[in-house]
Amino acid sequence: MKDVKRRLERFTFYDHTNIEAHLEKMAAEGWMLEKMPYLWHYRRCEPKQVKFCVTYYPRASVFDPEPTEGELDFHAYCERTGWKLAASNAQLQIFYNEDPDATPIETDPVMEVDTLHRTAKRTFLPTYFFLLALVLFNLWMFVGEIVNHPIRLLSSPVRLVSCVVYVELFLLCGVTVGGYFRWHRRARQAAERGEFLATPNHTQFQNVCLAVTALVMAYWLFCYVWQGDRLTRIVYLVMIGWFLVIFFGTRLVMNFLKKKKVSKNVNRVVTFGGIFVLSYVLLFGMIIALVSATGRGLLPTQGDGDVDRYEYQGQVWYLYRDEIPLRIEDMMAVEYDDYITSFDGDDSLFLSRYEAEQRPRFDAEDFTDIPTLDYEVVSVKVPFLYNWCRDAMYRDRDETDDDRVPEGHKALYQPVDPAPWGAEEAYELIYQDADWASNRFLLCYDRRIVSIHFDWTPTAEQMAIVGEKLGG
Repeated sequence: MKDVKRRLERFTFYDHTNIEAHLEKMAAEGWMLEKMPYLWHYRRCEPKQVKFCVTYYPRASVFDPEPTEGELDFHAYCERTGWKLAASNAQLQIFYNEDPDATPIETDPVMEVDTLHRTAKRTFLPTYFFLLALVLFNLWMFVGEIVNHPIRLLSSPVRLVSCVVYVELFLLCGVTVGGYFRWHRRARQAAERGEFLATPNHTQFQNVCLAVTALVMAYWLFCYVWQGDRLTRIVYLVMIGWFLVIFFGTRLVMNFLKKKKVSKNVNRVVTFGGIFVLSYVLLFGMIIALVSATGRGLLPTQGDGDVDRYEYQGQVWYLYRDEIPLRIEDMMAVEYDDYITSFDGDDSLFLSRYEAEQRPRFDAEDFTDIPTLDYEVVSVKVPFLYNWCRDAMYRDRDETDDDRVPEGHKALYQPVDPAPWGAEEAYELIYQDADWASNRFLLCYDRRIVSIHFDWTPTAEQMAIVGEKLGG
């Protein structure tokens, strides 16, 4: 039978009412609070009725090497009145008293509210305001992305998961901070009448947020760690490792300096400064290592298909042999047989998107005369998103960076006959005042949108093959 229990408690910083009720219930079940860093530690004890009291000491800091003189005086005062310190975490101090009729530590409601508010202004509120600002900035970035590039956002599990998490954080910050200010205003009014006002309990809301986060993170892991290609798995596993090193490194550095009795100001500067430097050193180190490994041919840049390597102009290039649904050989006879074929895409609950390309090696003889092909296919799983995705792909091709287009010439999609393609709608990208065809087409099928580019003018027979291979 275990004598120690560790729990992740989800009380808000100021929710002393429900913290006290929870600890009294745990003591009645035979578990006494022992310490409270990230996880709360409980030690097995004889079940007993114990009264708990949560107090706040504004001048305490998580960086203090040991309790300050004022904090020790406060502990001694509580001890004389029968209240023993159970555990503390910076400003949050928890005492217990085995006398169920003991006089509370805080007897003045006005002083209790003022002390709690001074404590909140030092740590709780600045932390949440910073987090709220960070969340709002990222949500603003997501809004810009969904307006300008909705397909890449809606087809990417990692982007969707990030968006859901940021929305949750926004709601969590809003509910927590809004609930605090609402409680503080009412608590001040009650204190002036000589009454103590109970704090609100947001535990159930936090449980819902935690459950949703667990589900979306499981979805992300399934999509990218188990189903993703080798490079994607490596990148995200490395990023997870980077986060864990930073998270636990912060705690290790801080605790090491506390054991060395370093002052809280020096501890704060060294911890945050060291972790800031370490995070960027690790991040840039990982980026350099990945780029170097890719450049030397040790790590493919995409796909899980067969990959060979060749050197051209002093650099290593990859020969991808990915399976692609439409090949040039399906549409015409070609003498070249050493094509690079690459396939890359994303698949979410809303959309699936993939890009495929077929091109010759850079070192091939008459490289520019060998036919090439590239296309993007978007499958819409939620019908009401179809027109939105079609319009986004239409806008994305309004302009081009093709070197052959003279400066000032605009590229626009114009309707063409969809029948040869077997499509419902078809558009060709036309360059105004240009004397050559782009051979880039946008094709709309029932649940699928195809953007395809040839470096030759396709025949009706070839158009039919495209519809058969990509439009089904």
